[in-house]
Amino acid sequence: MDREEVQVALAQHRLWLSTDFRLGKRADFHKADLHGTDFNGANLRNASFDNALLSQVNFSGAVLADVDFSGADLRGTRFDNVILRGADFSRADLSRAILKGSDLRNTHCYGANFSAAVLSESDLSNADLSHANFSEADLREASFRGSNCYGANFSNANLRSVDFRDAYLRNARFLKVDIAGANVAGANFNGADLK
Repeated sequence: MDREEVQVALAQHRLWLSTDFRLGKRADFHKADLHGTDFNGANLRNASFDNALLSQVNFSGAVLADVDFSGADLRGTRFDNVILRGADFSRADLSRAILKGSDLRNTHCYGANFSAAVLSESDLSNADLSHANFSEADLREASFRGSNCYGANFSNANLRSVDFRDAYLRNARFLKVDIAGANVAGANFNGADLK
């Protein structure tokens, strides 16, 4: 997809949002190659990027609530201070992505790969993070409050001052983690690997 096609899709999406979905068209970037595109500050609420190539894309400051990123390649993508509430990252590859300070509440991240990603100070409360991979991720001061982290892998992650209150961490892996100052009140660690 070339730059002009992207700009047309964004204009149609803005119209679609501003008219309560009566005019314009929802942005649909299904399987699109958008490697390196700059979406800085864009309002892409409800857009679809499922199975798209989005590595090295800049979404910093964007509104991405309820966006479909399922199966997308988001390696090294920037999401600094982004609203991602309700987004779907199921089976997406977010390895080495930057999501510092982002709002990921109520997201769907089943089987997502966050290995070596930066999620410090992010809010992942009430998210479905089952079977997600957070190995070697920077999760300092992130909130997983009330999240479903069943079978998630936190091996070698920085979990300093993480909020795991009321999180479901059954069968999760915590090998060689730094968990100093973490709040685990009410968390369910049944079957978790804490070696």
